[in-house]
Parts: sequence; C-alpha cells; structure tokens
Amino acid sequence: MVRRPAPGRAAALCRGGGGIVAIHAAADSHYDWPWYGRMIGGRFAQHPPGTPEADVTRTPHRHPATDGLPDHFRIADEWYGFGDLSTDLDHLLTFDPQSIGAKDVNPKPLAWAHRVGKGRVFYTGLGHRKESWADARVLAHVGGALDWATGRAKAPAMVVIDEAATRVREAPPHGRIGMGTAWRITDRVPRRTMEFRRRTLDKGAAIGVHRIDHDEVYQLLSGEGDVTSDGVTRRVSAGTTVYLYAGAAVGIAQRGARPLALTIAYPLAVPAR
Repeated sequence: MVRRPAPGRAAALCRGGGGIVAIHAAADSHYDWPWYGRMIGGRFAQHPPGTPEADVTRTPHRHPATDGLPDHFRIADEWYGFGDLSTDLDHLLTFDPQSIGAKDVNPKPLAWAHRVGKGRVFYTGLGHRKESWADARVLAHVGGALDWATGRAKAPAMVVIDEAATRVREAPPHGRIGMGTAWRITDRVPRRTMEFRRRTLDKGAAIGVHRIDHDEVYQLLSGEGDVTSDGVTRRVSAGTTVYLYAGAAVGIAQRGARPLALTIAYPLAVPAR
C-alpha cells in the first residue's frame, strides 16, 4: 500500500531542496493529484503479465544511481509502460521491450531523475519482486539514488596527473603518418566525460584527415602546421586555437623546421568507467 503524504508537506520538501526516491508502484498512485504525477515524472500506463527477464541498458547520462551498474544487464521484474512523461527527465535506464516478447523496437524508460523546484526526485521501475532486494545491482542502484537525493553523493575532488607518466612515442592516429610523441593525459581518469591530449608531431608527421562525430579543439603550443577541415586548409602556428565542428573531416600536418606541438580536447560520447 502506498501512503499518500500531505500535499503541502511534499511540495514544501521539493521547494526547500529535499529529495525523493520513488520506486516502482510509486508511479501507479494518486491519480487525483496532478502535482504528484508531475513530481514523479510520469504515470503508470500498463504492464504485460508476469515478471520476465528483460535486457536493461544504462544511458550515457552520468548519475550516482547508475555509476555502479554495468552498461547492459538482464534482470526479472514487472515492466511498466508510462504515460504523461515529463520533458525534463534525465533518463538513466531503459529496457528493450523485444526482450520480453513485445513487438516495439524502441527502448522504454525505466529509471530517471529530475529537479522539482530546488528538490531532487528519482524514480525507478525496478523493485517489484522481493528477490530484487537481495540483488546487488538493485541495491547499488537505489543506494546511489539515495545518496543523490539526500545530497550525500559528491563528485571526486580532482584527479592530479603527472604528464610525464603518460608520455609515449607513437605514430599519430588516423593514417600513422610519420612519428610523434603523445601525452595521453586523461586516459586513466575514471568517470571522465572528455578527453585531453598533448601531442608533438615530428617533421613530416600528420594526424590524417578523418571525420569527427564531436566538436574538437586544437591549441597550438609551438611550431607550425596546416589544419584541414572539409577541404579548407589554414596555416597555423603557436598561439593559435582551432575550433572544429562535429561532422567535418579534419586533420593537421606538421610544417616548417620545428616539430609541431599542440593540445587536443574533445567530449566523449559516453562517460568513461
């Protein structure tokens, strides 16, 4: 049985910056209370019979409720479909309806988080079966949600990197044209959402032209070279920064007598584990 809190108290909790963790049937309740549906983020619409196993996928959104989960896993539960989903949700988990015999090919929302006023609201559709509460994945999922909702979840303070320890001699990527030195600065940073590199291209070396699926930044530190983006080439030198756009075919080649040194930064499509 789901107990209905006093509307004023629940609203005050969100307005004051409190947190709510809502589990499974919390979305199947209080249909005469519109604010409650908006607070949860969606309304139960239907579910198929039984508690079959389904394929669950973690979305790219980084969140304490999913940091401890694998990218993909199978689990048994009662699989809700939802209506009236809010547009401001950070979707955290989805499930594949075909994995439980449905014809729909589109992933279905399973867990999400959003802000209501100053408050934090988390919802998961997992948790129907009593066996779920002995499953380490569900416990990590809900435990992370509680940390986030209560404000206990903290980002790591920082990662300090000794660049010298990341230094390798290697041929540049995308064509292996010539040789160079790479400082793979962020390779070992957990949970990162961006990549940061320093490279020196020896004389005649180049990062070959390749299509990028994210924006990218080249910052020239010393030497000079030719940057190409979709067939347009510009000579660049120390003190120059080049912003390159997703979808372009880009590359950079060393020119002149000195090696070309630059930093390269770009976002990751999925946060690193």
